[in-house]
Amino acid sequence: MKTGFLFPGQGAQFSGMGKKLFDEFKSVREVFELASDTLKLNMKKLCFESSNSELKLTFNAQPSILTVSFAGLTVLKEILGMYPALSAGHSLGEWTALLSAGSISFEDALKCVRKRGEFMQESIPGINPSMAAIIGISSKEVEDVLKNMEGVYPANYNSSTQTVISGKEEAVEEAVEKLKEKKARAVYLNVSAPFHTPFMKPAEGKMREFLKDITFRDPSIPVLKNIDAEVYKSADEIKDSLARQISSPVRWTDCMRKFLQMEPEIIIETGPRPVLINFIEGGEEIKKFSVCEPKDIKILEREIK
Repeated sequence: MKTGFLFPGQGAQFSGMGKKLFDEFKSVREVFELASDTLKLNMKKLCFESSNSELKLTFNAQPSILTVSFAGLTVLKEILGMYPALSAGHSLGEWTALLSAGSISFEDALKCVRKRGEFMQESIPGINPSMAAIIGISSKEVEDVLKNMEGVYPANYNSSTQTVISGKEEAVEEAVEKLKEKKARAVYLNVSAPFHTPFMKPAEGKMREFLKDITFRDPSIPVLKNIDAEVYKSADEIKDSLARQISSPVRWTDCMRKFLQMEPEIIIETGPRPVLINFIEGGEEIKKFSVCEPKDIKILEREIK
């Protein structure tokens, strides 16, 4: 069965994420232990006992989400023998997608996303950041409003009717008011930085330098890039793409269009909670599942038999 995997990015985190899988499966506990040893922190405590405000901090959110997502993938391989035939991840999730394709080790991925989070957090001195999901109008309508404004940019093209905008708090608020005049609905996101905007250029530069010492391998399966929705052709592309991704918009709508064109028979999202599965447009004939808890694995097992 041709299985496509999706992996979420920052915003999926919450206190207690992954605990039910941790309690149920030894392999998940081993993933958490390896994460703790690699980063010299208590990943169990970070995921299960931290406040939501602590988890919101980018350098905490990113390694914890990657750990929970990878733990879910590990269990599916172990229990159901399910391996990805293609994968994609949203922002941070692209790292998990590359991990699922064997392009990077879990340990190196953890170190990289921890640094990625630190670099992104450091890029915003003096800026009150804000992000908002604009719902109910097209991305073109959002772009038309933002093109004559400063300090706010399209950050995530999530679906045909949801675009996330990002930037300075006052600019985002002004844009939201203008977009509401076009009958859009806005949901402010609980973030600590203006992700995927030019404000992240300093982080992009630092990440590019850090990645010089990281070894990547050619992906063993198709993995889609956030920056242009193209499939990685080789390891040579990975460092540049992951660096550029930090300050570039996530073209998720295009990624999902390409993903469906590759004709997966089943789509599975693993992570703290269902996110990306809700953005899929089309592919009604394809079975779609989110695996976040042991009960999700039982449901999936029944469905695929």
